[in-house]
Amino acid sequence: MERVAMDIAVEQISDPDGFEMTFGHVRVTLSKAELEELVLKATRHLPALLPEVDVAREEDVYRIPAMRLMDMTDRDIQVFLREAPQDDLVMFLWYLDAPELTQRVFSNMSHRAREMFHGDLKDFAAAHNKLTPRLQEKNTHKAIEITKNMVEMLYHLNDSGYIAYE
Repeated sequence: MERVAMDIAVEQISDPDGFEMTFGHVRVTLSKAELEELVLKATRHLPALLPEVDVAREEDVYRIPAMRLMDMTDRDIQVFLREAPQDDLVMFLWYLDAPELTQRVFSNMSHRAREMFHGDLKDFAAAHNKLTPRLQEKNTHKAIEITKNMVEMLYHLNDSGYIAYE
């Protein structure tokens, strides 16, 4: 059977919870929850498609787009930092657990902000490690939600023309 290249597009529709997916000439409307579920299921196949991408756990799917911050310009990272809720940024960086990304983000902060965030990040990690396993899991789920929100914010900033995040 011959495979034919197909144009695939995903766009948000007027319903704030709706998305339209186009596969060639076929259009499908999905809710945000359905699209998220589809992405999670498709992510399990990433290692076969992109061997350099390691998806050991389902929640790693949220780390992958967030790690694209590494490819952004300093200016774009600074725009992101201005828009990101400061309390969420600590949990976001803790959850990603990527020293090179943390350093890249810190290098785009003022000296004073960098020192403050570095202390907050260390304090948060230490406090998290002292929690019971159940509370650690709750913290992790909150961090996943924050990471989803940060990625949505990055896409919004891109769609608005403030940054280049394609």
